[in-house]
Amino acid sequence: LGGSNVTLEKGKSQFRCDGRVDCLNTLGGIAVDERHCTNHTAVVSTVHCGPCPGMEGGQRIPSTSLCDKICDCGDCYDEARCSEGNRTVSGMICRVGSYLSRRKCRGPYEYIPPFYICDGLYDCLNGRDELGCDPNDTCDSWLLHSQRLLHPQSKCSTPNRSKKHFAYQVCFDNRDQMNCTNSPISPLICNVNGYPTTISEYVICEDKNVCDDNIDNKCMSFSNYCEVHKHQLCDEISNCADSADETASICDSMVPSAEATCVRRFSYSKHDMLVPLSWVMDGVWDCMDGFDEDADIWSRDCGTGDKAIYSYKKQKSCNRLPSLKCPQSDNYLFVDNLCADFS
Repeated sequence: LGGSNVTLEKGKSQFRCDGRVDCLNTLGGIAVDERHCTNHTAVVSTVHCGPCPGMEGGQRIPSTSLCDKICDCGDCYDEARCSEGNRTVSGMICRVGSYLSRRKCRGPYEYIPPFYICDGLYDCLNGRDELGCDPNDTCDSWLLHSQRLLHPQSKCSTPNRSKKHFAYQVCFDNRDQMNCTNSPISPLICNVNGYPTTISEYVICEDKNVCDDNIDNKCMSFSNYCEVHKHQLCDEISNCADSADETASICDSMVPSAEATCVRRFSYSKHDMLVPLSWVMDGVWDCMDGFDEDADIWSRDCGTGDKAIYSYKKQKSCNRLPSLKCPQSDNYLFVDNLCADFS
């Protein structure tokens, strides 16, 4: 750990399998000197909670906890550098030296957590943590007991949900999780107070009631503690360990047309995807352009209310429904009606 290299020969080195982490490099989250040990439980490599661990008294956390979208350090340093290239996307690194700085720790450059940015106190020597604060982008803050200004590097940071550090959230009204410049973590678009807004993944499926139409809480729970947003169903990406989100019954009844696709409102890729039949004309806009709720392009084949079955008017195929029998009814569709537009 002091910086020198040690040669590890299986069964010979004094450092191997001694129950202590001696090497910085890891494989599978386990320090190399503690891998393949049979005489004790393998020790997981640990890291300090940032270059300024004073909030935690020098706390160390398992390296496997880095960038797992959960704050393990009080200042969330473990979630700060999680983008390609390891650049800081949550908080900022700056040169400190101001006598007012709260981050005088190990060196001239320190990590400034999101909740210290634009709080009226200078932590960076050049005052950078108090520059670029947007007077038109504000939120309610527990830490300041008042309105605070937001900054691109204080927005959409991983929220610290522990009761111990609840006061260190940037905003308690979730305004910091909207209109993020870090778009890869903002998959959802909805209206907030009537205005189109991008929403961070950190407040989706969390019962925060951010969106006007509550689309942020349209989620489904599966076994193995897996919960996904409804728009993550049937998207050819397994979000659950057992792929339950891709094998759900809803995925058996997709609109069978390459033309009947849309960009879902919750989408990381923003690519066109097929539409489940149960989303069609159900009163909820699931597509960015409202494709699934456009009465001009959908034809009701049978049933009423939430039992109705619709088909895409431009579909040139007889295979539009999973069954010719109407649900909750003894009536059957005539093939002539089903294929009226076939040519």
